[in-house]
Amino acid sequence: MDQPFFTARARGRPYILPIKDKILAVILILCLALPLAAPAGAQTDEREIDAVLTAAESFFAKLKAKEYRTVWGLLKEKSKETIADDTHKSVSKAGGAQTREEITADFSRGGPVSEDYWQGFLGVFDPDTALRQSVWSMGMLKKERAEISLLYRKSERPAILKMFKEKGLWKMGLVETFWSRKP
Repeated sequence: MDQPFFTARARGRPYILPIKDKILAVILILCLALPLAAPAGAQTDEREIDAVLTAAESFFAKLKAKEYRTVWGLLKEKSKETIADDTHKSVSKAGGAQTREEITADFSRGGPVSEDYWQGFLGVFDPDTALRQSVWSMGMLKKERAEISLLYRKSERPAILKMFKEKGLWKMGLVETFWSRKP
């Protein structure tokens, strides 16, 4: 004999729901329970999206404010390595005697090599292009990678900012975003 799923007293006798009603009751319970579980994942995604967008915005804001030591800290490690390597090559060609390690240390403390580098960067890129003259939209978001689409008001195609999570923090992939591939 079928075990009662729900019982109710009607005229003094137990009422056993027919199978069709049992299925509907289970579906109703699931429909009511699922929305309660969804916001936790949605909140995590919203927090992660906010963290990615904040990291990218901070990079451009600190660059505009000429806070180069902070800018360096907001970069992905691979971007730092490439910038330090390229800068070392330029310094060496110009007759400078600084080692790559000295150049990396200069960037970390916001020294004169760092200042020259970022001033040159600002000579070809205005952070307000990203901060005030572009529409931002979140693109792909994965555990350790994300993309932000920036559509400049005078452009037909957006720039895609590549962000990476390192040691729990979102970092700007400056080289991965703006450098063209070398042959």
